[in-house]
This record gives sequence, structure tokens and C-alpha cells, in this order.
Amino acid sequence: MTRPLTQEKLFQVAYYYDTIKNPVYLNLIRGELDAQAFSTLDAFASDIMLMLDNCRTFNQEGTEYFKAADRLQVRLFHFLLFRLSCFISVEGSCYFFI
Repeated sequence: MTRPLTQEKLFQVAYYYDTIKNPVYLNLIRGELDAQAFSTLDAFASDIMLMLDNCRTFNQEGTEYFKAADRLQVRLFHFLLFRLSCFISVEGSCYFFI
């Protein structure tokens, strides 16, 4: 089972920061969600995509982590596609329902 990458685990991997210049991990994203730091769905999706890109950059193709990043990206795409279909235009204004 794949576990989320935490800051503590990042420090255990000395060469992680040599490879990944903009680290982002699930706990950081969750903290930003809790603090309502994302002003748009795009900002949230960008952090998720950066995390997935970092995962694929750091891990070799074919590993469980690389494959998990691919699967999560597909699920994120479907989630965002569904959410974008929830836009309703009223008198020139767009409303987004989560």
C-alpha cells in the first residue's frame, strides 16, 4: 500500500531535494485546503499535478509509485471534468458548485 509522502519522510531521503526543486505533498495540500488558501480550482489542481509530476520524476517508470501517480492523474481529470460540468451561467455570471 502506498502511503502519502510526509515532510519527515522527505528529510529521510537526502537526494530528494536534489531531484525535486518544488516539493509538494498531500499533507501540505490538505493544510492549504483547511486554510482555504486555494482561490481557484485551477490552483488546487496545479498543486496536485505538481505532486504527481514530482512523483514520476523521482520514481522510476514501472514502479508502484509511478503507476499510482498515473492512476491518480486520470481520476483527477475525471473529477475536474465532472466539476466543470457543474458550472451554471446566470445573467452572464458563472457559479461553481462543489
